[in-house]
Amino acid sequence: MEAGGPICPENNNVDDLEEIVELKKGVNLLSFILPILALILAAFYFEFNMVNGFMAAVVIEVILYVSQRLIKVSDIVPIALEGIANMVELGVIFVISFTMTAFIEQTGFGVFVVTSISGFMTPWALPVVVFLVFSFTEYLICLSWALYLIAFLPVIQLAQIVGCNVYLAIAALVCAGAWGASASFTADNGLVVASACKINLYEQNVSQLAYLVISLALSAVAFLAAGVIMV
Repeated sequence: MEAGGPICPENNNVDDLEEIVELKKGVNLLSFILPILALILAAFYFEFNMVNGFMAAVVIEVILYVSQRLIKVSDIVPIALEGIANMVELGVIFVISFTMTAFIEQTGFGVFVVTSISGFMTPWALPVVVFLVFSFTEYLICLSWALYLIAFLPVIQLAQIVGCNVYLAIAALVCAGAWGASASFTADNGLVVASACKINLYEQNVSQLAYLVISLALSAVAFLAAGVIMV
């Protein structure tokens, strides 16, 4: 931006980001807080069945806004359709991503990765190797939270076999999943950010790669040092 370049990708319309929001009379802090509280209470009431919880919270929110005259009854359907339309593309990408994850999970990918590195592993190197290997696999195809279900037990067993600190090995796996969730093109983090900012998913991921590489390098050094210290 200091060099005079655009702050938004060229293939995106900056004007789309400059939405004019009219502040309606009667809007106050409770208009924001009460729907959130309604969602939390609905989630507890339906024993964390979030579909029912969200639906109940939306009904309560509509009643609240209509009673406050923030919206009209005739506005409910257009607002709902607009929200659904904004989520259709994101929902399709989510379905494709989770389908790919399910296929990868069925192949026993996590166990294969762990067993592949077990033959030449030393206690001090295990944390940094687990972090780098699973960060790379997560970048290629993010398994989302399925990574932990797939790889937790094999990593714990491997740490016990080679004599590595088990908690450090688990931390390396968790950090790898967190890094991959930010870096992968199929991760939900990037999808949500790109959708919210109305930018291309590819542009969103490429724009943060430099920072992700820096965090990857610093984390790898930290896990290597921790492995040496905690052997």
